[in-house]
Amino acid sequence: MGYRTDVVEFVSSEHTDRNLMIRAVRHDSDDGAGDADAAREYRDLKAFWGVTPYIETLLGEAFAAALPPDGG
Repeated sequence: MGYRTDVVEFVSSEHTDRNLMIRAVRHDSDDGAGDADAAREYRDLKAFWGVTPYIETLLGEAFAAALPPDGG
């Protein structure tokens, strides 16, 4: 979807259990490489866990339009 992501521990685990931050940086690659694979992985994870992330609900049609179609 055009982002590079990192998971960062920003507070030592000796101070708190909730110490992970997910950081996303938009990149300018417009070749679309990996979008179909990422979309498939996203759909598979949703199906496996039986969830719909709340951010998907908030983004609504804008997210659905940005998500490449399911290739089967």
